[in-house]
Amino acid sequence: MRLRNPGIWLSVLLVAWFLAPPRAYPDGGIPISGTAIFGGCCENFFINSSSGAFSAGSAVKPDLGPSLFAICTQGEVCDATKFIPAVSPVDGQSGGSLNGVGAEFLRGGITFAGSVFIPPAAPFEDVTLAVPITFQGELSGFQGFFTVEPTLVWSVSVSGTGNLTLLGFGAPSSPPLDVFRIGYYSYNGTATPIPEPATLTLFGIGAIAVALKLRRPQWWQRKQCRRLLQDL
Repeated sequence: MRLRNPGIWLSVLLVAWFLAPPRAYPDGGIPISGTAIFGGCCENFFINSSSGAFSAGSAVKPDLGPSLFAICTQGEVCDATKFIPAVSPVDGQSGGSLNGVGAEFLRGGITFAGSVFIPPAAPFEDVTLAVPITFQGELSGFQGFFTVEPTLVWSVSVSGTGNLTLLGFGAPSSPPLDVFRIGYYSYNGTATPIPEPATLTLFGIGAIAVALKLRRPQWWQRKQCRRLLQDL
């Protein structure tokens, strides 16, 4: 069976292939591992991949970071969810690399979600808690911070699971509270590249051009046939 308008079908297949999620790895993303700190005047994250395909990091200036992680009531469940943003060069340092393309700074951030039951503790007694967490977020790499419009060079979505270690102490208060000075994260997951809108647009234009190129012989032949019939 002969397909009509093969150029259109080819363009549709090409666009569908390009819009499909990146499959650089069997699981559909780049395996990553990382650490993060929230509290103690720190608010940072660092991510790496064993293959070297992706890395990202962000660290806020010490005078701008949070002094505490949280204050929680003993005997209750405490929400340990935190958002750690990627900072601009004005507020600290950030940067990274995706498939060899470097970024001078990042935008976006990562949300670390989890909760933990706060057990009783005596005043000033040291408290250490382990909290299972999940994380997700989007990070975009840019170049040219001191230009009018920085250039977007790549974007990724990150997600996975890990653990949070909370360090604090029991407070001499009523109701009894725990003051957590700092939280340390360790985690594993995947980073999935996000196609840029400009790239999608250019690819779509190219696909349409290919389709028109392939269609031209057909309409040209029909035009010639009409002329021959008119001359008869």
